[in-house]
Amino acid sequence: MHLKLLVAGENVDQQLFKFLEGEVEPQEQFFDEDDIMDASQQFGIPPENLTELAAKMQPLTDFKYFIKDGKIGWFTTQNFNASIKFYEIGGVWENSLLLLEPQPGRKLFGIIPLGPKTQTSSARKHEIDIASLLHNPPMAVLVDGNWIESPVSLEGPIPKIWLSQLEQIIASIDQDTMLTIVDVRK
Repeated sequence: MHLKLLVAGENVDQQLFKFLEGEVEPQEQFFDEDDIMDASQQFGIPPENLTELAAKMQPLTDFKYFIKDGKIGWFTTQNFNASIKFYEIGGVWENSLLLLEPQPGRKLFGIIPLGPKTQTSSARKHEIDIASLLHNPPMAVLVDGNWIESPVSLEGPIPKIWLSQLEQIIASIDQDTMLTIVDVRK
């Protein structure tokens, strides 16, 4: 599934890294209280006896459990923030940002001008026609490390609540911030 994502900020790769499937540096994870209560009931061990609970659970998994700050934890390299398999700047939405003013285009062989550039996949907010962007909106936005996604279904029109939320998000972004359209595959 392709998802049109708008990323605010300079380093798209760095911002998207934490959402990519794959392994990350080992990190601690902990069972929450509900998990402890479930394990306690399943094994007939009081929830306060974390050492015995961890020992009972150990043979059931490949994880090595430890007790820290009154919780049962384990180390993992799984990226629990992972929500995307692959991404490409522009991708199927290459050059979908309409510019307010044409910019100098590239040159063939560095000599022959190919004409002005009126669309792009990445530009400063103040250079982009925001009305055009909202007419064919992204279905997700990544701003300040926060992934915000439309509650859209695959059928029917784009929910008005998403358009309203998207307008507010874009309005809150500084005019000099780089905006980039990214094709995300989930």
